[in-house]
Amino acid sequence: MNDSISNPPLPLQNIIPSYAYTQFQDDPNVVAFFTAYNTLAQSYLAWFNSVPFSVYTNANVNGSLLDWIGTGIYGITRPVFSTLSTNFVGALNTVPINTLPIDGSYLEQEGTAISATDDFYKRVLTWFLYVGDGRMCNAMVLRRKIARFLYGVNGTDITLSQVQTVSIAVQTTPTLEYLIVLPSAANPASGYFQELYNSGVLQLPFQVAATVTVV
Repeated sequence: MNDSISNPPLPLQNIIPSYAYTQFQDDPNVVAFFTAYNTLAQSYLAWFNSVPFSVYTNANVNGSLLDWIGTGIYGITRPVFSTLSTNFVGALNTVPINTLPIDGSYLEQEGTAISATDDFYKRVLTWFLYVGDGRMCNAMVLRRKIARFLYGVNGTDITLSQVQTVSIAVQTTPTLEYLIVLPSAANPASGYFQELYNSGVLQLPFQVAATVTVV
């Protein structure tokens, strides 16, 4: 086996330090400056070694950095959980006569809209990016994808017993459709999955409709 594959080279662990020229090495202020500079540069190198940008499940990838990686590297933006509804009031026949001034209008909004936490953002990334099941998709692969969203904290993988909590049936009439049954709504991820699927954020890997039910 090729040694470069079995033993890949490690990233640089220590910086090449800066130093003062000999004629300045007896000046404590100059020496202190270079010491501080080398310490700061080493901390930057250690941070970059501990934060692999492509590995979004890394514990050090969070907040704005996670948004930058998810959007900039993978093209997947942070989803929003929304119950927000907007109603435009002012068009013809939307309100009784003399309720608004002529040509007046306003917007009514109800509900809330919040951005997904880092945990659920990473689960959405895994939904699209995990290819450990291969390129072909069937009902079993779909069950694993759904279970990974429900139980894979911060986008990590799951166990077979967790997959078995997800039920999928196929309905052929009146049209071909998957019936996806999720575990109890006591698991908030089930409700989040239902909402994100219904809003089109979580897309199925094939052109088949599905109905999601939480029991």
